[in-house]
Amino acid sequence: MTATVKISALPAGAAVGAADLVPMVQGGTTVQQPASALKTFCNAGVGTVTSVALAAPAEFSVSGSPVTGAGALTFAKASQSANLVWAGPTSGGAAAPTFRGLVAADLPAAALSAGASRLFLAGKLAGANFNSTADQAIALAPPAWVTNWIVAEVVVANPSTSLTAAQGAFYAAASKTNAFFNTSATTSYANLTAANRAQVMAANQIGGGGAAMTYLYSGSTTIYLSLTTAQGGAATADVYVIGMSLD
Repeated sequence: MTATVKISALPAGAAVGAADLVPMVQGGTTVQQPASALKTFCNAGVGTVTSVALAAPAEFSVSGSPVTGAGALTFAKASQSANLVWAGPTSGGAAAPTFRGLVAADLPAAALSAGASRLFLAGKLAGANFNSTADQAIALAPPAWVTNWIVAEVVVANPSTSLTAAQGAFYAAASKTNAFFNTSATTSYANLTAANRAQVMAANQIGGGGAAMTYLYSGSTTIYLSLTTAQGGAATADVYVIGMSLD
């Protein structure tokens, strides 16, 4: 119920008592009501807001919340890590989208066909020490869309000096265990004579064109560069490991 109080009809210069009759307009009709009823009419349907806040999904950032007086509520797109997409779940029933990495099921079949490239950079060791005979670990990990894979080739590039003396192999395990790609304790890197040179370890380029030994992986792994003969002076080069999906 609402009512309008005619202020001009109130007694001038005098306090209004609870029992005094006050003219109020209700539904277009002026009625006389005790002043004690004024609070009831004036408060009907009226509340007090002291704080207004804005809540938003995690993909948005909120600023200016809460507003307790004058102000504005704003929201913007929140920062996300690199190489994520906004998508539904990777499997199962429908669910709210989140930012996540791609999986094979996200890609159309054509993208995974035999005609599409299955190569990827599995790992890198920047500045590998070619003046050390210690094991140097190279962490390898396939992208999210790959399950089964092999090392397709290893590329050594960007030497800091001509690697005329360094010799050694790439191994599937530490302590010079299980050399692969037909590399061996005497594999030379003498082709790396300038910073713009690269040497590729691949099946048709190692061991006189024989079959290169490699391993089938599922998930992450680690391989090792371990030289038998050090360069004999400060020497580095970058090692790139190229994987190939077998999915």
